[in-house]
Amino acid sequence: MGWFDALSKLLTGRQYASLSQQQTEAFIDTLTFVVVVDDTIDTTERDRLDDALDEMDWNGERPLSRYVEGSIERARGLEPAQYNDYLEGVSARLDEQSIREQAYYVGAQIAYADESGIIESERQLLRKLVEAFEIDSDRLSLMTDELRKNM
Repeated sequence: MGWFDALSKLLTGRQYASLSQQQTEAFIDTLTFVVVVDDTIDTTERDRLDDALDEMDWNGERPLSRYVEGSIERARGLEPAQYNDYLEGVSARLDEQSIREQAYYVGAQIAYADESGIIESERQLLRKLVEAFEIDSDRLSLMTDELRKNM
C-alpha cells in the first residue's frame, strides 16, 4: 500500500480514533498553525481543516470548537522567533513519527489548498515542520510527490 493510500485509509472511517488526546491536540495545533500563518483563513483552508477535525475523536475537557479557537489564537500570537520552540513542543506531543508525518501531510494539503496559492510564509512553516518533525528526505519526497499529484 502506497503512502497516499495509507493516508487516505487513515483519513476515512474516523481513523484518528487511535490518537491519544495529547496527540489529537498537537495534530490540531499543527493544522491551525498552517491555516493562520499567512494571516488569512480562506474557505478552502477552513473546509480542509473542518474535514480533518470531523475525523478526530475528541475527549477533551472543553468542547472541540473552543480548543480550535484557542489553538488559532495561540498560533496567531506567535512571533517568528517563537516558531521553532512551538513546533518542537508540538512534535514532542505528537510523540510518534508516523503521526508527525500525517500531521505534516494534512497541514501541507491545507497550505496547498489556499485559494491564493502557497505563499512564502507557508513554505517557511512547512520547512520548519519538516525540521521539527524530523521528516527524512525520502519520506518528504514521497509526500511531496503525492501532494503534487493531488493538487
